[in-house]
Amino acid sequence: MRLSDQSGTNGSGLQIRLFSNISIKSDGVQISTPPPRLLELLCYLLIFRDQFHNREVLAEVLWRDAPAALSKKYLRQALWRLKTVLERETRSESDGTQGLFILDPGWVRINPNAPLWLDVDIFERTFGALRDTPGEELTDDAAERLDQAVQLHRGDLMVASYQDWCISERERLRLARATMLEQLMSYCQHRGLYARGVAYGESILRHDPARESTHRSLMRLHHLAGSRTDALRQFERCAAAMAREFDLAPSEDTAELHEQIRQDRLDRSRMYSRPYRPATDGADVDSLKDRLDQIQRSLSALRDLVLERAPAAQPPPPGPRDVAKDANTAWRIYPYRDPAQQMSPNGQG
Repeated sequence: MRLSDQSGTNGSGLQIRLFSNISIKSDGVQISTPPPRLLELLCYLLIFRDQFHNREVLAEVLWRDAPAALSKKYLRQALWRLKTVLERETRSESDGTQGLFILDPGWVRINPNAPLWLDVDIFERTFGALRDTPGEELTDDAAERLDQAVQLHRGDLMVASYQDWCISERERLRLARATMLEQLMSYCQHRGLYARGVAYGESILRHDPARESTHRSLMRLHHLAGSRTDALRQFERCAAAMAREFDLAPSEDTAELHEQIRQDRLDRSRMYSRPYRPATDGADVDSLKDRLDQIQRSLSALRDLVLERAPAAQPPPPGPRDVAKDANTAWRIYPYRDPAQQMSPNGQG
């Protein structure tokens, strides 16, 4: 899908936001929102924009209570009305694009070449590109991309919709947002940006108050920032949320972390407590080289010691050629005859 800049305010064509309240703009100018059923059809096609949608299935999903013939009629009318309003906003004679929709007698899909900016598309592409990168390994540019994507998630997907398909997609995107925020928390912990990391964590808990992994990360961040009391209070918040939502106590991992903080014996060296600084200083590089040379010398001495104490060399195990030779000998002793080759011309063995 052809996308404009991530801000969504400078691109040409349509700019559509599906997070929180739905917003549709053309060249930055707000346009009227389609009626509810047309809007549901548009949003469904945008959410599943990479798919070819069978017309019969699409009609059944959106007009499930109507007879099949009538639901197909409703679909044809809805598509025509959407094309009338929206395609003139995306059609361009200069670049050969053909509007927002690609229509076939049997299926419908969003045109991947339409000049469209879609917040959900940018959010999902960013998540897909960075979801397997641990937070402590994020570059500054990658962390900025995640931060911008998270900001696009202004609220739940299509907050006014209660369709089953929308509710499941809403939860999926909510979990993706929490994952990205926890990556950013780890990034901040590694870089020593403790206050910023706490802000990310609080944003997660506003939507999911009992997310235990977030509570643990916040406990570490508070402790690293020098506030053991805030870290202990965070544990109390976690315990209260777990009891309220699940009637459960915090897990052993969370309880152990709480005890370590309470006794002030948390191992800071394993928590990226110092701000990250690339090794650009010449002295740091020389020190690293000296350390590597020392390690190499130690490994060489250890190898020599092992060789001195090693027992006399034993004959090597048979190699692939020896095994093959033995196998060939065995085949000669017990020759294999194909059953088909054992038959005489008259069909008898």
